[in-house]
Amino acid sequence: CDSPHIKAISFVGSDAAGSHVHHRGSANGKRVQANLGAQNHAVVLEDADPQAVVSALTAAAFGAAGQRCMAISRVVLVGRAAACLPELVRKASALKLGAGLEPGSEVPPLNSKQAKERVERLIASGVRDGAVCDLDGRNAVVEGYPNGNWVGPTIISNVKPEMELYKEEVFGPVLQATRASFPVPARVQR
Repeated sequence: CDSPHIKAISFVGSDAAGSHVHHRGSANGKRVQANLGAQNHAVVLEDADPQAVVSALTAAAFGAAGQRCMAISRVVLVGRAAACLPELVRKASALKLGAGLEPGSEVPPLNSKQAKERVERLIASGVRDGAVCDLDGRNAVVEGYPNGNWVGPTIISNVKPEMELYKEEVFGPVLQATRASFPVPARVQR
């Protein structure tokens, strides 16, 4: 942020780090673009192809163990789209946890013990606050890696905006599902 060779900064990350980067960059006359507390949503409408939805959400939520800034951490299922949830749970539960360099590995470990503890704490807070854990990836075990930072794919439904789980960036293989409905008019007037 301090180098005169840097003219602009683009940052994606946590609120604390982003605030620091924005403050330092701005104080040095830099243009700063900061996307803080990334919470990426997918909205699934009733007419979506269920198979395509399940495949896309599985890859977007659990690839790289959810540790990428563009991971989908929330899905809003509109009306009948909620019927995708059981198939999403089935597909996510079949993903193979493993070291990133191992053939067939689909969900790697989290990057640190602290990250694992944080993800597990946020999952527990959601359940404590009334969310439903449809697929629980806590206590995952991967043969040959007894000390790995494993959290398997986790799907939590009935998540509400006032929950800590909803307010915090999880940055792990956790997909929060909420439901929405919109009134459908009996007929469209022209």
